[in-house]
Amino acid sequence: MDFKIIVDSCCDLTKDLRERFNISTAPLSIDVGDKHFIDDENLDREGLLDSMRNSSDAPNC
Repeated sequence: MDFKIIVDSCCDLTKDLRERFNISTAPLSIDVGDKHFIDDENLDREGLLDSMRNSSDAPNC
């Protein structure tokens, strides 16, 4: 029986572990006001944190 391990981006595994065990990551999306962020290797963390600090709305995942 074959199987595939898929984790969401909150799992925060290192690239080495993901490659060694052939683990795929499903990125979560985060909406803050009218801005949309994808939690993957290209996530603008500073932009996300700035948006959260400056928004009167709670972020939605």
